[in-house]
Amino acid sequence: MIDHPLGGTAMTRTLLWALFGWFMLCAAAAVIAQTAPVSDREWKAWVEDVRPFFDAAETAAAKKMPAADRQAFREQFWKRRTPVAAAAGVDVRAEIEGRIRSADKRFRADGKGAWNECGWTWVVLGKPDWMRSEATAQHFKGSDPMANFREQDEQLAETWLYRAHPRLPQTPEGISFRFTQECEAFGSPQLHRLLEQAAASYLVTPAR
Repeated sequence: MIDHPLGGTAMTRTLLWALFGWFMLCAAAAVIAQTAPVSDREWKAWVEDVRPFFDAAETAAAKKMPAADRQAFREQFWKRRTPVAAAAGVDVRAEIEGRIRSADKRFRADGKGAWNECGWTWVVLGKPDWMRSEATAQHFKGSDPMANFREQDEQLAETWLYRAHPRLPQTPEGISFRFTQECEAFGSPQLHRLLEQAAASYLVTPAR
């Protein structure tokens, strides 16, 4: 080995240069990844994931967003929902992306497509404080009231309870939602209204 005048060795210098080169390659790859156009497949999947949070302007823009502008749109989407929460030490993006991953495993059979009502609720509100499964009777309409009562089907339902959720109306007993096995909500209009209001509450920077 050849000693370096400053006390190092030729091998040490070679190793340092190799590490430096690896670091530069990684940095360049990161820059390319950030600036490369977002593919149609990736864009469609991302839009479906975060669609519950879109406002009207974002919904319209996402439908015709050029590939070269998609990454900037995504960054702006998160930026519009983080300033206040970030100042309070809460990472909204990490929180929502974590919910999406969790809901994806629970409520999507193939990891694709729009959310069902269970998935939509989970993504916007997070995991409920408790969940309970129960059988519920489903009555069939007919001319004979007694026959209606006898001819019924039992259907498994699940109740989700959110206690004092900061993005829901505050009530002493909390807010609960009930879903069928197919993740269809009982009282869908009310659920949709509350989820839309909760999603809108994340928006802290208005569109320009």
